[in-house]
Amino acid sequence: MRPLDLTGRRDLQARILVGWSRIVTPEGQSVQLAAFGADDQGRSGVTGSVNSRFGLRFGTAALLSIIGAGPAIAASEASSETRSEIAEDVAGSFAQATDAVIGEYATLPPVISVQPGAAISVIADRDLEFY
Repeated sequence: MRPLDLTGRRDLQARILVGWSRIVTPEGQSVQLAAFGADDQGRSGVTGSVNSRFGLRFGTAALLSIIGAGPAIAASEASSETRSEIAEDVAGSFAQATDAVIGEYATLPPVISVQPGAAISVIADRDLEFY
């Protein structure tokens, strides 16, 4: 028996939630469906190894904060008013740029890895008829 091709979508949380929208038989027959993927115990979705990317998210924020402190320190130690204003402008511009970068890294979703060949069941909401 040849495998079926399933087309669907997924959502990443602590489990990978899978929704199937189409099934294609080896003979080329296609059936639309609204079905969900389940693990071997019938629970919705599939579990895997979760990487929250904590180090990447907060390490980036810490590094940018340390680098951003340089212009602020230079502004406080500047000997003339002009140099102080330039250093303050650089510090302000850098702060705006780093806010955008930190915002992107703070919203990184977790990465879930599932072993290749993991069994995923299809729970259909109606009977499927193939002709």
